[in-house]
Amino acid sequence: MARINSRKALNGKRILIVDDQENYRIATQTLLEREGYEVKTVSNGADAIEMVKNQHFDLVLLDFFMPGGMTGEEVVKEIRKFNDYIQVILQTGYSGEHPPREMMRTLDIQGYHDKSDGPEKLLLWVDVGLKSAYTLQMLYKSRQGLRYILDITPELHKIQMIENLIQGILLQITGLLGIVNSFLAVLPEEDNTADKLSTSDVFLATLEEGTNLEIRAATGKFFNQTAIEDCLESIKVMKIKDVLIKSEVYFSDKYSVIPLAVGETVLGIIYLEQNDIKPEDVELVNIFANQAAAALQNAYLYSTATIDKLTGVYVRGFFSQQLMRDSFMFTSKDPVKLNFVRCRLFEANQ
Repeated sequence: MARINSRKALNGKRILIVDDQENYRIATQTLLEREGYEVKTVSNGADAIEMVKNQHFDLVLLDFFMPGGMTGEEVVKEIRKFNDYIQVILQTGYSGEHPPREMMRTLDIQGYHDKSDGPEKLLLWVDVGLKSAYTLQMLYKSRQGLRYILDITPELHKIQMIENLIQGILLQITGLLGIVNSFLAVLPEEDNTADKLSTSDVFLATLEEGTNLEIRAATGKFFNQTAIEDCLESIKVMKIKDVLIKSEVYFSDKYSVIPLAVGETVLGIIYLEQNDIKPEDVELVNIFANQAAAALQNAYLYSTATIDKLTGVYVRGFFSQQLMRDSFMFTSKDPVKLNFVRCRLFEANQ
C-alpha cells in the first residue's frame, strides 16, 4: 500500500545519509523527512566521521562503495573507534554487491539495503535500525545512571550535617536528570523525631491537619521558597500528598514528584519541574531515591542520638573532648601509668 503523501510531525530521531550520489541523497532525505525524521546528508566518508563525532545521530545510512574515497567499511571502522552505539545500515547500488557477512558482524552493522528494492524496503530497514538504536541507548543510559548512583552512594552515607546531606541529595538528582527547577521538602524540624519517623501514618496525618512540608533545599525558581503551598498550585500539592500515600514516583511532561521513603517510613519528597523523566528512567530514579532516603533517615537518627536539643551541641563530640581533657589533667597531676579510664555518665534530672 502506498504511503500517504503528507509530512509527519518530527519524532526526535536523527539520521545521517552518506552517499556520493547527490540525487539519491536528496530523494532519500525528502522521503525520511516526510516520515518525521531529522535528516542530514554528506557526500563522503571523511565528512561523515566528523559529523558523527560532533553531533548526535541515531542511525547512519551509509553507501557501501563510494568511488574515489573511503569505503563504507573504512568509515564504520573509524566510527567504531569512538562510538560503539550508533546504528549503521549499509546501502548498495547493485543487487550483487553484498557486504561480507563477517565484516558486518565484526563492525556491528545492523544490515544492508539494496537501493533497487525501493523506498518501502528502505523504510523497513530504518525502522529496524532505529528500534535497535533506542534499545542500545536505553541500556547505555541505564548503565551510566547506575554507575553514577554507585559513585555517589558512599558520599550520601557519610556522617554529615542534615542540611548538607539534603542539599547534596537534591544537587545529585538534578545533575543526574538535568533539571533546573526543583526542591526537596521534608517535615518541619520539630516533627523529625524517631517516633514520627517510624510510621508513615503520622506523617500523612500531619499533612491532613494542614502541616506544611518545609522546603529545605531548592534550585532555580524555587530558591528561597520555604513552603510548598506558597509556590505550587493546589492541584500539585494534592498530587504530592497522593504520592506520599502511594509511595510511588509520579511523572508527567510538566513535573515529577519522587517520594523519599524507607519501607513505611516517609521522610519527604523531591519535586522536579519541566523534567524529561521517561518511563524507562523510573527504575533509576527509584534506586537513587531509596539510597537518598536511607541516608537521610540515618542522618536523622544520628542527629537524634548525638545532638542536644537545647544547645545544639554534638553530645558525643562534647563528652569525648571533656573526657580527653579530664584524663589529661588527671595524668598530668598524678603521673601514674594507666591501663584504662572508666567513666560513668549520668543523665541530669529535668
